[in-house]
Amino acid sequence: MLFFNPFCVEILKKAMARILESYYENPREIRLYFYYPSEEYVRYLTDLDELDARGMISCRDLFPGENEREKILIFSVGESK
Repeated sequence: MLFFNPFCVEILKKAMARILESYYENPREIRLYFYYPSEEYVRYLTDLDELDARGMISCRDLFPGENEREKILIFSVGESK
């Protein structure tokens, strides 16, 4: 699943609750990609026990300037560590 940061963290929390509910009903690996995450997104996602951080892809070379949010954060659910 790919998320672009167009909505507030409260909506992200609701979306993540549905994703986790689906995972618990049908366990499988789920990869989540978050493009242009806000600091609030990052704090929330790193605090979720069910998520494992898998890496980051810098996208700063795609656009002029040095915007630190130009990145993709990768998380997984259900993958062994």
